[in-house]
Amino acid sequence: MRVTVEEISDESGFEKLLELPYSEIASFVISRMRNKTLPMFIFWASCVVTLALSVVFLLTLPEGTAIMTILGHTLLGFVVLPLLLIPVHEILHIVPMLIVGAKNIRVGADIKQFMFYVTAHREVINKKEFISIALAPFIILTLALTTLILSLPGIWKFSMASLLFVHTTVCAGDFGLIDFYHEHGKREIYTWDDADKKVAYFIAVKPESDN
Repeated sequence: MRVTVEEISDESGFEKLLELPYSEIASFVISRMRNKTLPMFIFWASCVVTLALSVVFLLTLPEGTAIMTILGHTLLGFVVLPLLLIPVHEILHIVPMLIVGAKNIRVGADIKQFMFYVTAHREVINKKEFISIALAPFIILTLALTTLILSLPGIWKFSMASLLFVHTTVCAGDFGLIDFYHEHGKREIYTWDDADKKVAYFIAVKPESDN
């Protein structure tokens, strides 16, 4: 039996840690980017490594590679393919949501924040489930694109490495939210979204109620 919103609204056993409007997600994530924590280390290390790969593949292109070819693959890797990958990224959030039993799943976007999101309206998600849902696109697409980098020839390695770098940066929001969980250590935290009000709530079991 899944935990309900009504159950975690009981103030005798639970406390609200954060009420996060969707309109403030970008600023919330940015505020966590300088944190010296494991989630932020993994995020920044991944960004540095993938950008370095892109630069290395660019600098080691065969001599005489046409400028227009390089420009075309730069546009492909940094703009075109990342845009095409957005639906795939969101689907990879949806799949684990379905696996954990979420039903009222909605997809949305906030163009001002250049943010696309998937949410499960009034569905309570526990910590383990949330981290799995958040990391699924990062893990799966990193593995898939790394495989393509290793198998594709020449300039396509540059394109795929560039795509991998951009996708890694796009995962900043996922890592920022995971960092919030990391901040609270082993506390039992639940989250649920009111998709109509566009607000996410993070609720923790009160310390004296923890098992």
